[in-house]
Amino acid sequence: MGLKRSNVSVHVITAGESIPVEFLVTASSIPDKTTFQVMDINLPKNGDLYDDVAYINQQHKDLLLHFNQIRIKAATKKTQS
Repeated sequence: MGLKRSNVSVHVITAGESIPVEFLVTASSIPDKTTFQVMDINLPKNGDLYDDVAYINQQHKDLLLHFNQIRIKAATKKTQS
């Protein structure tokens, strides 16, 4: 989810064709989990959102599923192939 360069992290959400739909630049001292929770996740309903690791807490995951029908999945090497 985030690309770290020196003291800056760039967090990007992309659509199915790897088109960026949301990004946020933060200080790298801010945890990825916190950044993810403040991002505006504006994806179509009944979609899947893959994260490079499962930084999301269960309550946030449940809220996205309940109100937006967005499922969060950890993108591991197994799910990427």
